[in-house]
Amino acid sequence: MIRTLKFNLMKAILIIPLLICYVVSGQSKDSIAIAQLIINDYKTFNNWDYKKHVQHCQPHYILIENGDIMSLQDEVNYFRKNAHRSIKRTDQFNFFSIRVQRNFGYAIYELESTIEEDGKSKFYKWTESAICEKAARGWKLALIHSTVVK
Repeated sequence: MIRTLKFNLMKAILIIPLLICYVVSGQSKDSIAIAQLIINDYKTFNNWDYKKHVQHCQPHYILIENGDIMSLQDEVNYFRKNAHRSIKRTDQFNFFSIRVQRNFGYAIYELESTIEEDGKSKFYKWTESAICEKAARGWKLALIHSTVVK
């Protein structure tokens, strides 16, 4: 009996760290995918690629920014309206937290952007949060909430 107890204790000591590594690595893999999704989505602004933006989003996607609530279609219209503009956008992300729970994840991050247009450069800084949903083909944006930092 004592021998069985020692054996079971040994198994637990060996298995628990492996389980923790497995859970953490899965969380880490999803967290990296969510961060990459957000970064890649902001790249669509450089050439107003609304088709790629739509691929990154759930159909029910919402953007909350500057007191406005925009649907995915509103953003597509914004991209189309601005497609004639030639900008160079450089983004720097500082992710504070990315949490994943089953098929949902959220990220809290700071975004600093320099946008160059017509020889002029403007600097912007936001604190943002994003809610993502895991879909059949990976993570998709469901909501972004953006607040300008002054």
